[in-house]
Amino acid sequence: MSDIPQKLVNKMHSFQKLVNLKGIPQAVLITKVDLVCQDVASNITNVFTSKKIEAAVDKASNLLVLPRNHVLPVKNYEHEVQLDDNISILALHALDHMLRVADDYIQVLQLKMDARNVSNENADKRGP
Repeated sequence: MSDIPQKLVNKMHSFQKLVNLKGIPQAVLITKVDLVCQDVASNITNVFTSKKIEAAVDKASNLLVLPRNHVLPVKNYEHEVQLDDNISILALHALDHMLRVADDYIQVLQLKMDARNVSNENADKRGP
């Protein structure tokens, strides 16, 4: 992540500004965590206790100005011949988190739409 060109970081921040204006939540996946930490490479269940992964999450969080819990580590299936439950669980955990964030966003939008509809109905009852 330290090799990200400043021009790309600037583009990401510009895109984030647009997304933030619309109130759209963001999440980031840190992939290939097994390449960041040897302990994680040998046992993917170490992903949440690894100081190196924690540092990578902190770095992404700071770079993108996102809460740490919106930076989700996952391991790519690259060299595995069969599915590994621990790798799949990590990916499913990230997916579950992203779906919860999206659900929260939709609920907020629904509340805003409901409030707007009530306001419009009250205005219609008052008349011109």
